[in-house]
Amino acid sequence: MMSAPQMHMALAPQFGLTSRERECLDVIQAHIARYRSSPSYDDIAVGLGVSSKSSIHRLVTGLEKRGHIVRQFGSKRSIALVGAAAAPLPGYTLPPTVEVALRAHCRKSGDDPADVIVDAVALFLDDAGERVASA
Repeated sequence: MMSAPQMHMALAPQFGLTSRERECLDVIQAHIARYRSSPSYDDIAVGLGVSSKSSIHRLVTGLEKRGHIVRQFGSKRSIALVGAAAAPLPGYTLPPTVEVALRAHCRKSGDDPADVIVDAVALFLDDAGERVASA
């Protein structure tokens, strides 16, 4: 059994989610942003790097109980984002695995995802010999 401090550390800082639930929500948000449709459990499993559909079911059920998603039972690909989870992403689309990694980095570092992307593109262009004017 986990002690109170260990349990507190296991919780993600945003929305009262465990870190794994947060990753699952990130995968769902990234998939919907990229494909404009709800992910399947297989899509979520690939995004999280797991093979157990029961693990995905547990995570999705937890997100639903906490009010971040809703599902229509009996329908495939029926996950819909709710509230703050449904907020539109900035004006870029990244592959889901990159989006999840970016969100994880920004949660740890406190960086804004848009700033990280701007810096990465500027470094890429600089390496390619292109000059980027400062804003």
